[in-house]
Amino acid sequence: MPNYCVAFGCSSENNIFKWPKDGKIAKLWTTFVRTKRKEVPEWKPSSSSVLCIRHFTSDSFTNYGQWQCGYAKVLCKKSDAVPTIHTVSKSSTQEQAFAVPETTKITPREARVARREIVKDVLTPVMSEGTAVLFKLR
Repeated sequence: MPNYCVAFGCSSENNIFKWPKDGKIAKLWTTFVRTKRKEVPEWKPSSSSVLCIRHFTSDSFTNYGQWQCGYAKVLCKKSDAVPTIHTVSKSSTQEQAFAVPETTKITPREARVARREIVKDVLTPVMSEGTAVLFKLR
């Protein structure tokens, strides 16, 4: 059975992170969730409680750039990362920055091949004197 994000208004099951074991950080995560879950003011996380990527800024991760470019398969959250983004709506710029539609997900290999093709298109070999090859931007 998949775990779903426990933040109010969010039910994502992709790119989720387990509740931290560190007491201070766990308390901050719990406070974050409670601020929007007014119907249960004394909400407590269970062993299956998780939060998704939509509630964190990109600097909450050690390898966000690599992950986004396809160099990393797993997104690594910093141990002291605290969720700060409550609103998860279709017009949210944070969601647009983090959300990757299922149809556009590609494998790391496909990403490398695509980058190589872009480099080939941008750099054109230009023969110079002798046998040296120089590359010139178009």
